[in-house]
Amino acid sequence: MIRTFKKTFWNQKEWEIMNFYEMKQEIQTVEWAKSHYGNTHYSKTWWVTHNNIVMNEKIYIHWKLCE
Repeated sequence: MIRTFKKTFWNQKEWEIMNFYEMKQEIQTVEWAKSHYGNTHYSKTWWVTHNNIVMNEKIYIHWKLCE
């Protein structure tokens, strides 16, 4: 199951709302994210929690297209 949510943050010019997708963490998904987008960056690109991986909308769409 995939959970979607929005986060609002200041990008040095204006407030920006970003969409994020959270799903169960799988090692191959984490490795894919690391190889394509580097290390995690909380609230910007992607990150992992205890059981889940969270991706911003751009990364999530890229990941789904690569499946």
